[in-house]
Amino acid sequence: MNIRNTIKGYGGEKYGKEERVEDMVTIRLAAEQDYDAVERIMRQVHNMHVDWRPDIYIDTDPILPHDMYMAHLAEGQAIVAEAAGEVVGLVIYLTRNISGGPMKARRVLFVDSMAVEERYRGQGIGHKLGHRDRRIITRKHSLLSGTCYKINQIMMDNQERIVQTKRLERRNEKLMTSLSHDIRTPLASVIGHLDAVYYQYVHGGMDAESVRQAREKAYILKEYLDSLFQWFKLNSREEKAEMETLDIVEETRTVFANWIAIFEKS
Repeated sequence: MNIRNTIKGYGGEKYGKEERVEDMVTIRLAAEQDYDAVERIMRQVHNMHVDWRPDIYIDTDPILPHDMYMAHLAEGQAIVAEAAGEVVGLVIYLTRNISGGPMKARRVLFVDSMAVEERYRGQGIGHKLGHRDRRIITRKHSLLSGTCYKINQIMMDNQERIVQTKRLERRNEKLMTSLSHDIRTPLASVIGHLDAVYYQYVHGGMDAESVRQAREKAYILKEYLDSLFQWFKLNSREEKAEMETLDIVEETRTVFANWIAIFEKS
């Protein structure tokens, strides 16, 4: 069965256009009356596992015992997807407090089971069940409001870590591009001057001048690498940056002073 066709029968067309399947699926906390549908979906997935890997999975019944299901409900650890009044997907999760070792204590969410009814697969239901931007909504003073708040907070924290990771990846990509350019330019100059001396392209006083320029470029490259090394140490938090007050006028004067000799030559 296709949800899109089912929804059309319930007035799923608006202004002559079908709504997306994902938009017509409701995500909510599981209830006791959902057990039969949840067990049926779990059975479908387990049958596939038994067929594919009989060396690991065994045929058993039930897949999710009723008392275990009720325990998940008591902890608010089961979510279902509903479409056209039918349960079409589910997620059962666990939360654990992790502490000890080199990492800070934190609360982590583990997905224990995730499944979609076989007639409705490939229509975005699993994506909606696991969407990182989705939040669980419940009544303000319900018994599950505290659990829902914690789950939402975990999802928000995970989303923030993913954003920070992607931002760091983009920053590192830009750094590698700049690093390649800033190192290759003075290095090519050093090699050019040294090759000129080695292959005797220059003679007399030009030898000393080429060596001098190569030495100057090498020191520029060394200063750049030293700064880069310090940046990496700060980025890896091996060292802590110390903030200090600077005289911007004096710093600007020093920068311009370093360029005076170059301006005079040109």
